Amino acid sequence: MPMDSTSGFDAYRLWLDIHTTVRPLNAYHLLDVIPFESNIRLIESSFEQKRAMLDSHREGAPPQIWQHVSDELEKAISTLLDPVKKTTYDDNLRREQGGLAPSLPEHKPIGAAPWTIPGKTPTASGGDSVSCPGCGVSVGASVKFCTQCGTNLWAPCCKCDTMCPAGETFCGSCGANLQQVLEEAAIRATEALREAQEYRKSFEFGPAVKLLTEVSRMSHPELAATVETANSTIRDIAAERDTHLLRSTDICADARQILCENEYEEAVAVLGDIPEPLRSEEAANMLVEANGCLEEMSELTRELRAAVKEKRTNDLPPIVERLLELKPDQPQTLSVATQLKSRFYKSSFAAIKRHEYSQAKELLDMIPTAVIDDRVTKLQRLADELSWLNFDVRGAPVADRQLLGIADRFCKLSPTDKKAAAIREQVAQRVRKFETNGRHSPIPWASPPKSTPLGPPVDWASEMQNIALSDKVDRARWAKHPGRYFVACGLALRGLGRARMMLNLVPEGRGGMREKAMKLLRKRPVQSAWGIDIGSSAVKAVKLAPGKDPLSAVVLAERIIEYGKPLSQTANDDEGDSQIKEALRSLISMDDFGADRICVGVSSRSTHHFVLELPNVASDRIPNAIRYELPHRVHLPIGKLAWDHFVLRTPGEDAAADAKWEVLLVVAKKDLMNRSLDIFDRVGLKVDHIQSDSLATYNMLFHEQIAWNDLDKESGGAVAAVDVGDECTNIVIASPDCARFYNSGIGGRTFTRALVTGLSIGTSEAEEMKRNPTAAKCAMNKIDELWAPIYEELAKEIEKACSSFRGAAGSPPLRRIVGFGGGFQLHGLFRFLRLGK
Repeated sequence: MPMDSTSGFDAYRLWLDIHTTVRPLNAYHLLDVIPFESNIRLIESSFEQKRAMLDSHREGAPPQIWQHVSDELEKAISTLLDPVKKTTYDDNLRREQGGLAPSLPEHKPIGAAPWTIPGKTPTASGGDSVSCPGCGVSVGASVKFCTQCGTNLWAPCCKCDTMCPAGETFCGSCGANLQQVLEEAAIRATEALREAQEYRKSFEFGPAVKLLTEVSRMSHPELAATVETANSTIRDIAAERDTHLLRSTDICADARQILCENEYEEAVAVLGDIPEPLRSEEAANMLVEANGCLEEMSELTRELRAAVKEKRTNDLPPIVERLLELKPDQPQTLSVATQLKSRFYKSSFAAIKRHEYSQAKELLDMIPTAVIDDRVTKLQRLADELSWLNFDVRGAPVADRQLLGIADRFCKLSPTDKKAAAIREQVAQRVRKFETNGRHSPIPWASPPKSTPLGPPVDWASEMQNIALSDKVDRARWAKHPGRYFVACGLALRGLGRARMMLNLVPEGRGGMREKAMKLLRKRPVQSAWGIDIGSSAVKAVKLAPGKDPLSAVVLAERIIEYGKPLSQTANDDEGDSQIKEALRSLISMDDFGADRICVGVSSRSTHHFVLELPNVASDRIPNAIRYELPHRVHLPIGKLAWDHFVLRTPGEDAAADAKWEVLLVVAKKDLMNRSLDIFDRVGLKVDHIQSDSLATYNMLFHEQIAWNDLDKESGGAVAAVDVGDECTNIVIASPDCARFYNSGIGGRTFTRALVTGLSIGTSEAEEMKRNPTAAKCAMNKIDELWAPIYEELAKEIEKACSSFRGAAGSPPLRRIVGFGGGFQLHGLFRFLRLGK
């Protein structure tokens, strides 16, 4: 490719100044040095010159041809600077030349030729000739060998590598005694060969090759035999090294298998066959592992004998467990393990009879894994479930139907346990009392702890103080879903005009002239309002009417209409919209909406909540300040957004000039809000207001929770509400003049997926198990084990939100955490947030 016979283009001649017509060029031709040149410095110098020449022609050169020549140069220098590669290359080159003497380049090489003295012409016989030390004939100074007797006329100085005429005593370049430095070089070479053999015997091939390489670079003719010995030894070492490396690879594979079989002594013996200098990192690590296991087994065996002798039975299980992990088939250890199994099995069985379930579980857990059989496994499952049931019926925060079902299972598994029967009866009494006295929320059971892992007390917000139930409401149905109506109630408060935050995300201009006419008619006092919470598993609706005083309201109707399947399981948005419309039609068929106001909730995942600090401007200029700020918060044109705001904190009349307004800004995509409104339009419902479910939660907190705890401006406290929905969890932290909103991806379906995966069951069965865990075919504690990691993650999310709130400047202290929503009814969640287990 670098040559074109038709055009006469020759890249080697034009770019590298190579005039030889031999093709293809070998590595020596490319670098313009004599074949088999051993002077490394000369080779490197020639390469640098050729590299510079080639680089000077890069601009404007055909890219493919230039790159081809560049690659050839790099390959040439790589070969000639590697002793092993060079030796092999030279051997091949000699065979190709049929054993002929190396030919010289056809022109004077770049720089000084290796057989001339730069800047000086030899004058041993005068003029441009030298005298042959062999026969005395005068020959030309450019000739390397005598033309009469073949004697070498030039030899390099062994100190500076300058070529000197044969027979001279001192080097004309460095002044060294040529014979003396030659003898010293010969001694160094001999010693290097000897040391290299010593290294070779101990398999230290790297240092050996390094020494031999230095010898192979010696260029004096009288050292040619020594150089050849060095090159030959390098080739032998390379072959020997490759053989050992291949063998080491096979040994490592065998050792891995032997270690898997726990045969540590054999593994040590096999790995010991690899000479230490040749051991790979993997081989060294396996050898350390095998020796470590042998040492650990020896120490554990001594501890086992001492524990048996001193009858320290409780110290034996961890020793035996580890010994059997290291050596599963060790007879003596297996014998001890079998004895332990027999003893602990009998003791645990007796503990269960005594109703000491935790002790039975601990004893069974001490049985070494290697000797556990079906009988032990069956008793372990019983002890595990009884221990969990005993803990749960005593530590559950509320007495409800789920706890009663768990107490029933406890009595069934342990029919002779009188304490379990007594607890079951107490739970049953409280459940009956709850169902007959008209309470809105379950009756407390276990006393709350003085402190919780989250810090503030944790409660279940299922009871309402300022919202009463009318006689038209089915109290039993209301009590069946404690806390699930909270968002709907908050939305209805907005419809009544009694919400703390009267924000509205209905896009401006929605509905045209007809809608404007409806708004004029609706200016009369509100008699009642509906809050409709569009959840991911059901539509929840509450109708409120004003109470006797400004802080009170009355529930006139409540509805929960479940979808055919959760929205998260629908194939697409259209199918989800159809589910919602079907539920709304069912709602319309049950109630007459008439002139009632309607406030609809949308998921907080469809909205953004920002707390802004705005300059101390006039209050009527706040909307303009928000319009300026919006593009910096949301990367959409303002015309595509639906937004509203609420002033959380004013600068005050006497505030300094640098005081700030603190404003809550809620933003949503206008097309998403219109899409929600379209669904209601299609079923004949006209929506007055849209709020996010988080805003509705805040309004409900302000109306109920804050009043419960007297967390007003004087006490300076805040409440955190945790709304566990199907798709996500909203965390709202509120006080009279503070609101912060957080979101977690953990929701009810996270728990469903855990059951589906962990128990290999269908989604429908998992959903039923969530609602009624006592109907599960598996042990009750198994469900708790599958949910425990989710509990932990949710607790971390709540703690993260609380920490973020506490870290904000001017935030009031967090006094209380309350949970609500359908997900908070999951048995075990409330207990975990209180107790951390």
